Amino acid sequence: MIFQKGDNVVVRLNGTYRVGSVLHRTRLKRGLVYKVKLENGTTVDECSVNKELTSCHIHRGLTKSLNKKDGQETEETV
Repeated sequence: MIFQKGDNVVVRLNGTYRVGSVLHRTRLKRGLVYKVKLENGTTVDECSVNKELTSCHIHRGLTKSLNKKDGQETEETV
C-alpha cells in the first residue's frame, strides 16, 4: 500500500496501536518511509509498512478497515 499525505493510518509504536495521519513520504531503495502525526500530537519521523526498515510499523489491515469505516479509500498497488 502506498499512502498519500493526509491519509489516516494505524501505527504500532512500542507495542501499542495508535491512529495518525501521514505528513510526509520519503522513498528509499528498500521501500517507503513516512512521517506520521499521531492523535496525541506527537510526530513519528520514521514509520514504514516494511518491518525491516524501522521500529515503527504501519499496520495495513487495520488501516484498510479504518479507512473503509471512514468512507475513504487508499490506493493499493501490487
